[in-house]
Amino acid sequence: MNFFVQGDPIPQGSMRAMVRGKRAVMFSANPRLHAWRELVSRVARVAMLGATPSDGPVAINLSFTMPRPKTAKANALPITRRGDLDKLIRAVLDALTGVVYVDDSQVIVISARKRYAPAGESGAVGVNVRVRATRRQQP
Repeated sequence: MNFFVQGDPIPQGSMRAMVRGKRAVMFSANPRLHAWRELVSRVARVAMLGATPSDGPVAINLSFTMPRPKTAKANALPITRRGDLDKLIRAVLDALTGVVYVDDSQVIVISARKRYAPAGESGAVGVNVRVRATRRQQP
């Protein structure tokens, strides 16, 4: 399965705790994370065409295209700021849980990269997701 989610990728960073009644509730420190994860889930659900989530091992390839800063030159160096790659990955993997696979622990191979959007192509910002089933590993 291969699909593209258009939008500004949001990293899933630190969590905060708040006590409500007798329970501690955890929530993201980034208020835009929930909307990003919902968008990724919605696009993945459409791409699944009604199929049930996989219960076997999967491999995932993620290609993040980040907004190009106005100060970036045409031949800008690779992105080394804004949006740790591991936190961008975490947000997408959690968004796909229960939609593409039952649990993100089923992901046994991850390939990911991030780059700037080409100059003048704001519609290219987002993440391209490719998921494929892999063989079950022998014990």
